[in-house]
Amino acid sequence: MNRDRYLRVRARTTALAAPLEVEDFIPRSLPEANPVRWHLGHTTLFFESEALAAAGITVPGSRPEYRRIFAAGSGGMPRAERSRISRPTVAEVFAYRRAVDEAVGAALGRDPDEAFLAAVRLGIHHEEFHQERLLVDLKHLLWTNPEQPAYRPPEAGTERAEPAGVGAAVPLRFIAFTGGEVGIGHGGGGFAWPQEIPRHRRRVPPFRLASRLATNGEFLEFVEEGGYRQPDLWPAPGRALLKREGVEHPLYWERRGDDWFEFTLRGRRPLDPAAPVTHVSFFEAQAFARWRDARLPTEFEWETAAGGRPVAGCFLEDETFVPGAASPREAGPGVRGPAQLFGTAWEWTTSADLPYPGAPVPSGIAADLGGGFFGGGMVARGGSCLTPAAHVRGTSRRFLAPAARWQVTGIRLARDA
Repeated sequence: MNRDRYLRVRARTTALAAPLEVEDFIPRSLPEANPVRWHLGHTTLFFESEALAAAGITVPGSRPEYRRIFAAGSGGMPRAERSRISRPTVAEVFAYRRAVDEAVGAALGRDPDEAFLAAVRLGIHHEEFHQERLLVDLKHLLWTNPEQPAYRPPEAGTERAEPAGVGAAVPLRFIAFTGGEVGIGHGGGGFAWPQEIPRHRRRVPPFRLASRLATNGEFLEFVEEGGYRQPDLWPAPGRALLKREGVEHPLYWERRGDDWFEFTLRGRRPLDPAAPVTHVSFFEAQAFARWRDARLPTEFEWETAAGGRPVAGCFLEDETFVPGAASPREAGPGVRGPAQLFGTAWEWTTSADLPYPGAPVPSGIAADLGGGFFGGGMVARGGSCLTPAAHVRGTSRRFLAPAARWQVTGIRLARDA
C-alpha cells in the first residue's frame, strides 16, 4: 500500500470541500442524500474502525459518539437525522480527519501487516465512492437554494473549467457488434467490488450500439414534441413518477421564455445542445429510446463493447464538473468504437441489479460499500465526470433505483442487429 496514494485520495476529499461555506456542510435536500459533513466523517470513521482499531491504534480526539453519528447501516444514525444535529462542528470533523490521517500515515510507514493494508485499500476505494456522492448530493442542495450558487464558478476554476464547444453534435450512428460467447465480470488482477465478480461467460446476440451518448438537443426534441405526454412510451411505474413529481424534463433543466438553461456545479448556464443529456431516470431514458425507435443496451452488451478498450474519458480529476460533448476525433465517421464509454455519464442499461451466477453473498463491510445493493434497481455503467478515474473499470456496475435522477445518468441507444 502506497502511503502517498492514501494521503492523495484523502487530500482530494478535503479539497472538494474547500469551496464551501460552513453553512453548506450540514443540510441535505434529498431522501437519498447525505450532508457533506457526514461524508467527511463517515469515510474517516471507516479508517479508524476498520484499520486503526483492529491494529490497536487509538486516535487522539476521537469520541465514542462518532460511531453512531458517522456509521452507516443498522449501527448508525438514520439518514433523515444526519442533517438535524449541529455537533460535531465542521471544524471538529476536519480535526478528526487530520488525526486519523496522521495515525494511518504513520502506521503505513511502519511496515504494517496485510490485514491493515487490506483495510486501507478498501477504505481508499470507499473514499473515492463518497467523493462522487458528495458532489452529487451537493449539486442538488445548491440547486434547491433560491440563489442557486455555483460550487466552482468558471472564473475560479482551471483552464479546463469550461469544456471547449464543438459546435453541432457529431452525427449519431450505430456500430455493429457480433456478440457471441463473451466474458463478463472482473477476472482478478486488481480491486473489484463484490457485484463485479465472478467472471463468467454470457451469450450475447449481435447488436448495434450508438456511437456516442444522446445529447441535450436530441432530448429537447423529445420534450418539445410531447414525449412526456405519450403514455405508450412509459410503463406504469414511469407514468407514476411523472404524476408524483410533475416531471416534464430532465432534472436541473429550466425554461425561461424561449430559452433553456441547465444548472451545473459551475452554476446555471444555457443548455448546450451538443452535450450529453444527464440526470434522467431509467424511465425517461427508456421512453426516449422508444421514441427514437431504439432501446437501451443490456449491461452485457455494454461490457462487450467496452471490452479491451482503455478506461479514458472525463473524470473527477479533470475538474470540469460538467459533461462535455463528443468531438469528431472521438466519435466521427472514421472512428470504429463508441465514444464516451468511460467518464462523462453513467449509462442506463435494461439489466436488473442481480448477482452474477456463483457470486458469493456480500457480507460485512464490503456489503455496504461501492453502491452495490442487490434488489429493486437497474444497472448503470461507465462512470461520470464526477467519478474518480481509479473507481471505474470496464466491469464496474452501479445500482440505481429506476426513478433516480440525482446521479449523473445519461442515455446510450442500442438496437438489435
